[in-house]
Amino acid sequence: MGAGEGGEVLVRTTEAITLRDGSRITADVLGSGPGGDLTLNTGRLTVQDGARVSATTFGTGAGGTLSVTADVVEVIGESTDGWFPSALFTQTMGDGDAGSLTIDTRRLTVQDGAQVLAGTRGTGQGGALAVNASESVELIGESVNGQNASGLFNQTSGAGDTGDLTIAAERLTVQDGASVSTTTSSAGQGGAVTVIASESVELTGTRADGLRGSILTTSANIGSTGDAGNLTLETQRLIIRDGSRIQTGTFSRGRGGALTVSAIESVELSGTSVDSQLASGIITSVQQGATGAGGNLTLDTRRLIIRDGAAVSTGTLGEGASGPLAVNASETVKLIGTSVDGQSVSRLSARTLGTGDAGDLTVTTGQLSVQDGAGVIVSSEGAGDAGNLDVAARSIRLDKEAFLSSNTAAGQGNIFLDSQDLVLRRGSNITTNATGTATGGNISIDTDILAALENSDISANALEGPGGQITINAQGIFGTEFRDRWTSESDITATSELGPEFSGAVELNTPDIDPSEGVVNLPEEVVDVSELVAQRCPAGGGDVARESSEFVVTGRGGLPPSPSDLLSSDAVLADWITLNPELEESRSGPTPATNPTNQTPAPLVEAQGWVKNSKGQVALTAQAPMATSRSPGLTPPSCDGS
Repeated sequence: MGAGEGGEVLVRTTEAITLRDGSRITADVLGSGPGGDLTLNTGRLTVQDGARVSATTFGTGAGGTLSVTADVVEVIGESTDGWFPSALFTQTMGDGDAGSLTIDTRRLTVQDGAQVLAGTRGTGQGGALAVNASESVELIGESVNGQNASGLFNQTSGAGDTGDLTIAAERLTVQDGASVSTTTSSAGQGGAVTVIASESVELTGTRADGLRGSILTTSANIGSTGDAGNLTLETQRLIIRDGSRIQTGTFSRGRGGALTVSAIESVELSGTSVDSQLASGIITSVQQGATGAGGNLTLDTRRLIIRDGAAVSTGTLGEGASGPLAVNASETVKLIGTSVDGQSVSRLSARTLGTGDAGDLTVTTGQLSVQDGAGVIVSSEGAGDAGNLDVAARSIRLDKEAFLSSNTAAGQGNIFLDSQDLVLRRGSNITTNATGTATGGNISIDTDILAALENSDISANALEGPGGQITINAQGIFGTEFRDRWTSESDITATSELGPEFSGAVELNTPDIDPSEGVVNLPEEVVDVSELVAQRCPAGGGDVARESSEFVVTGRGGLPPSPSDLLSSDAVLADWITLNPELEESRSGPTPATNPTNQTPAPLVEAQGWVKNSKGQVALTAQAPMATSRSPGLTPPSCDGS
């Protein structure tokens, strides 16, 4: 450390380098001269027990860079008195700009309150922080006294802007309350955070007191006028549990950063912190008292699963408007259940609880499935306007008290649904209800099939204002109908507590089909079947008629329905055809006798039953076996004149 220029420090060895008990390697500068660069190139670097590797400028000169290249880098713990975390860092304490910090390694581990950081506490610009790990980055836990979270940080508390923070690895693990963050606490701009993990990113666990989960964040802190940086994450799979979060936000005049998540395969969020106060989430926010607007939130993946009270949300508690939320999931979006204590529902939401307006929420997916009390929400619970909810999906399923809502205490929130089929079951709801003097929001549904079953309602009701408008365009609507009040059935309502004249409009548009068209009225009297069966006496007379009556369907092949009926005009006639003479000649048998005996042949009698003979063979009989009839059936005609 000196008053002039800092000299370059280069440490190169294939052996491991271990720093303990407050030992240091530095390239600091006090005066106007630039700081020297510090380069460590080793097989393994371990910094623990409050040891430090740094490049800092305290004057007007620019700080030098810090570069670490090692197969494994470990930064662990803090000093024995708890004052100093083990650290790798670059920063400026004066007017000079801080240098950058770069780590190239196979595996980086930061744990037990240790830190890797860059920043500025003066008017100079903070340096960039970049980690390139061919395998993994693991950030674990906090210090023993709970004062320092383990992690990667880039911060400004002066007028200078914070540098960017970049992580490139196969896997990033942040657990047990560890952090990755950039912040601004003054006029300087917060730095951007970019994470590119080719395999996975996991945020799990909480710090020792259980009150805060692991976090990736950018923020504009209280008293700042600078904007928070943007946060971008790209990976194959993202897992967030136990109240952990990816979050951008503002606590002051600066804007919150935009948050963009791209997970090729899946995003899975589950659970809350131990006290259920923090939902596992992907969030952009405007905190209470902040006037800056919240950032946009965009999530792209194949499958999004949110369960057990977790959330993907934008919101405002202050004057600033919250940003919009856009979810694009090519295959499915699933929201399941609530937190263990039931206080937090699994949700997609864009809400305002302050004077700022809520953002819009857009969902584009193959299938949207919401169940077990989970919900998709845009709402206003303060003075700000609610946003709109717009869902485009091949299929939408709401089951077991699930809901889509745009409820509002101010302004008007609307819902637009476009789906091939929409099914609500077991107390599920679609609502744009309004409290106070607000107007009920509008609901527009375009679908092929709408089914609402088991007391599942669609409502745009209001208390002291007009009801909203509901428009449903569908090929078929099942299980529900418009009613002028809620019932225990599945209802479509747009009422107002002010009276029927303030009710909203409900328009149900289905194809113009008269269900009575083409329907034949059946006779009220029972048909006498005895008139349907032709009962005739055979040519031979006698009681044979009793055995030979038949029910014959002759069809349309050129024959009348009965021998005594005329041929109907719509019968099908077949033209005569000429047979091949040669074929007929070849088929002809012996010439018949020229003087046949002229006698009447005995009439043929159709078989009426069968019996087994003495040899066990089946033989057909002219008389039906005697059997006891179970019903009178038809009464045969008398053919002998009796």
